[in-house]
Amino acid sequence: MYGLQMLIGSENFALWSRECRGELMEVVAEYSRRVLEHAKRALAAGIRGVFGWVGPELCIPPLMSVRDFDEFVAAFDRPIIDAIHDAGGRVWVHCHGRMGPVLERFVEMGVDVLNPIEPPPMGDVTLQEAFRRVGDRMGLEGDIETHDLMIMPPDRFRELVVATLECGRGRRFILCPTSGYMEDPQPSDRLIQNLLIFVNEGVAHARRMAAGSARGRPSAWRERTWLPASRRTHHAH
Repeated sequence: MYGLQMLIGSENFALWSRECRGELMEVVAEYSRRVLEHAKRALAAGIRGVFGWVGPELCIPPLMSVRDFDEFVAAFDRPIIDAIHDAGGRVWVHCHGRMGPVLERFVEMGVDVLNPIEPPPMGDVTLQEAFRRVGDRMGLEGDIETHDLMIMPPDRFRELVVATLECGRGRRFILCPTSGYMEDPQPSDRLIQNLLIFVNEGVAHARRMAAGSARGRPSAWRERTWLPASRRTHHAH
């Protein structure tokens, strides 16, 4: 998706989806064919693990419609996801923006982990609401706004991180900033301090979860956290 967007821009992409829809669909289909072929070659070479991509954010409201998402994203990404799953791989997808209208569609596509789940006001779905809607059918990654990393007082930021970790406890959740932080060549003391809080609180939480698992409390925690729904069912049998 971004390959085409970089050539024509987001505005033309949206306009041409109305005025030249057939031609635009042909181009997207060709890009998709190339990506699928690349994925199949990688899988045939024995590469496994997590495959990831960006681009769906170009086809969600308000710039594009839910119908556009279905036709330009879901229809083309689903065969790629199926090929990766059939070979034992997993799929991570990055999509900024408001997930409210399309969240379940990522589940239907077979996405294993969706990033970055931006909280309001940048997004329109809280982490709690997102989990209520998708359950354990898809992992969620993110929920810590990079802007908060940069400017929030450390005490408040620590509270935010702890609350986010508690919301994701026992669920398929990965703590993550909603965008990159490494682009700043001269980070402020506040940013450095908050990054250390982010890392330390995340590591401490993971160790508590691991200790609880070792004691045999949440025996299904690792399975529920790491395995996609299709393979959790297979694993159970």
